[in-house]
Order: sequence, then structure tokens, then C-alpha cells
Amino acid sequence: MTMQNGKKFSAGNHPVETLVPMLHLATAGFDADIFTPTGAPVAIEMWAMPSEDEAVKVIFEKY
Repeated sequence: MTMQNGKKFSAGNHPVETLVPMLHLATAGFDADIFTPTGAPVAIEMWAMPSEDEAVKVIFEKY
């Protein structure tokens, strides 16, 4: 996100808030298409990625 002073602020998505719903949907048989309005990659806050949650890591690698 561009701030009023022109500097960029990373407004990434928290991995658990993003990936856990995707995990449940995948378990129910759904696929997901992920895109951004500009075509830029989705920003995930990697500092918050759980290091011991294998299911979240698997769904992250899938998408």
C-alpha cells in the first residue's frame, strides 16, 4: 500500500488467517484460484508463518 508520503507499507496477509480456510476448503474438495487486482504476487507475512504446522505448510506450498 502506498502511504500519503509516497513510502510503501507491506499490508500482507497473515498466513494462518489466509491458509487455514483454504485448507478446510481443500479438504472439502474445493480448489482455489488466487489473484490480485494488479497481477502482483500475493503478499504473505512470512514472519508469522507457523514453523511446526505441517498442514499449513503443505497448503502454502501447494498454492
